Amino acid sequence: RMQAIGRLAAGIAHEINTPVQYVGYNAGFLDEAFTELLTLLEAHGRLLAAVTDGDAAAVAGAAAEVRRVAGETDFDYLRQEIPAAIANTRKGIGQVADIVRAMRQMSHPGTGEMLFFDVNASVRDIVAVTRNAWKHVAEVTLDLSPELPLVYGAPHEVSQVLLNVVLNAAQAVEERVAAEPWRHGSILVSSRLVPGFAEISVADNGPGMDEAVRGRIFDPFFTTKAVGKGTGQGLAISHAVMTRHGGGIDCLSRSGEGTTFFLRFPLEDGQTQHGAA
Repeated sequence: RMQAIGRLAAGIAHEINTPVQYVGYNAGFLDEAFTELLTLLEAHGRLLAAVTDGDAAAVAGAAAEVRRVAGETDFDYLRQEIPAAIANTRKGIGQVADIVRAMRQMSHPGTGEMLFFDVNASVRDIVAVTRNAWKHVAEVTLDLSPELPLVYGAPHEVSQVLLNVVLNAAQAVEERVAAEPWRHGSILVSSRLVPGFAEISVADNGPGMDEAVRGRIFDPFFTTKAVGKGTGQGLAISHAVMTRHGGGIDCLSRSGEGTTFFLRFPLEDGQTQHGAA
């Protein structure tokens, strides 16, 4: 568990470092651009002062300085690049804010209290914090139903289940892509209403499992991963959590075709009429 936390933390640090680096680069560029524009504005200010004073010689000298400074300033370049640098800086800050928000939400110890919460938001948070685990091997697509109602449960426990399932999908795709480098990895995370339940599915195009393996994946300490890669506890814990929530976790898989996990949360009568944002 500590190894898994360490890998996740290292991945999150990397994900934060990337946007911070180009925020820093853009800040440096904007600093230089501001200095150039300020120099040009100061030259225009001296020209204006000379014109106001009516000193012809001073006007000629200030005008020559304005022409010199303007010639040294690539104004068209700055006009194009400054808005782009500001937009990229805002984007980078937004990415860091999203990761930090998702981490705070996921790592909040909670009280163990059962309450109604937006499971779609939990999915988005988990996909954000696990990005470093899948970004080099797969494209993750979200297909989350806006009509999905709030579900009843312990948000922190559900986040742990989602984390286990998404990381398993990423590792499965990584295994497939390593063996078949020409293959494009994909993970699809969906939510929808099914009779009596809100359902989250996580589908990957990894190597899949045969029936013998699939029948044991929820057994404690059973794992097909190499030593140090897994303890066999993740899916067993996930199964216990979903059972405690009155729902369930199931899996469809075929060797060579990929795997889909289904998480189902029970809904009360009439609950389907109140969708989550």
